Amino acid sequence: MQLATTRSEEIRRKMTLKEIDIELWISKNDLPQNINEEIMHNVKEILEADKDASVESLLLKVPKFQNINDQLLQVFLDHLKPVHYNEHSYVFREGEPLDAMLFVTQGIVWTYTSSHGDKSECLSKGQFYGEELLEWGFKAHSLTDLSNLPISPKTVRCHTKVEAFALRASDLKTILTQNWWQLSKMLSHITGSNLERWKPLAASSILAAWRRSPRYRVWHQSHHHNQRVLIKSTQWLTGRELTKFG
Repeated sequence: MQLATTRSEEIRRKMTLKEIDIELWISKNDLPQNINEEIMHNVKEILEADKDASVESLLLKVPKFQNINDQLLQVFLDHLKPVHYNEHSYVFREGEPLDAMLFVTQGIVWTYTSSHGDKSECLSKGQFYGEELLEWGFKAHSLTDLSNLPISPKTVRCHTKVEAFALRASDLKTILTQNWWQLSKMLSHITGSNLERWKPLAASSILAAWRRSPRYRVWHQSHHHNQRVLIKSTQWLTGRELTKFG
């Protein structure tokens, strides 16, 4: 996967082009130069709003994303990575791990299988590939091991240069781990899952939060200090050298 510029960098690039046009327009219409900054601020807000709206419309074409609230949808939007591919390059190959979900914003890609190579399908702007990754992700136990990724059922190859957004498996794992409670309640009615299936996510989420807390650092330091004291005391009493205790 070839990473392109981030959304903020893409907006800055467009802003640079717009700024040249605006300066020419200000000069042509004999307007004060000090309004340039205000105009550019407004242009940036419009570009950012348009970008988010277009990407959001892409996500909402996926059935599972139609059943989550705006807050969670924004979390998914924030984790999308802009990518680009050259003409004729491969995005995914049939039978290989599917490590991302692809949302096409520009260009054309072909999808086909080795057994039906003459029956290819075309994906273009506004379409996506890799919904199997979401199915994998919502099986909560799968998220403990990224080596157990789903397999791509098709080969995906670019017909033209392609621009897209990608939701990577590692980012999906992060999203589901950190938002497991909301997702388990909202998705149970469409997946048939229950809270038992989400216990691994609950455990990893709680553990991650505990390790980030100041109390964990204090406990961790105290625990290792007490363990070293216990080992040394045992060595002194037994006359044996210990490398581990317990």
